[in-house]
Amino acid sequence: MGPSILLGLQPELIQGIPEVFSSEMMHLSGANMAALWLDLWHSKFDCAPTDNQANWDWAIFKDIATWEAHGCAIAACRMYLPGLFDVAPHDPSLHANSWYKATEYITWIYSLCLALLYGILPECFWRNFCKFVASL
Repeated sequence: MGPSILLGLQPELIQGIPEVFSSEMMHLSGANMAALWLDLWHSKFDCAPTDNQANWDWAIFKDIATWEAHGCAIAACRMYLPGLFDVAPHDPSLHANSWYKATEYITWIYSLCLALLYGILPECFWRNFCKFVASL
């Protein structure tokens, strides 16, 4: 595997890439974006003292039963994915912080979450999430 395509970009002509992100697009779009969405959905962001995480409607996985049900639904989808997917995602409630691969995150966030979060994520947030996925 050769050097990243991002090494050919002229640094003075582009916005900088945040240091927390990998320079490889697979990891940028996979693990790092999944971590961002999971932190939002689990309400793991620090907030101002005037804010209240209990009022965050998008924090759908703060309830452990909802998170575990979502994980079971992801694992149940494995048998319906075509063989061209490199690695079908495992149950993220069990494995997302251990041996989850970037390709699993990509399939999970950009394919399965669109359908599996419908009716769970409030509609305005679900629509915005769909727009995010469609923009990639």
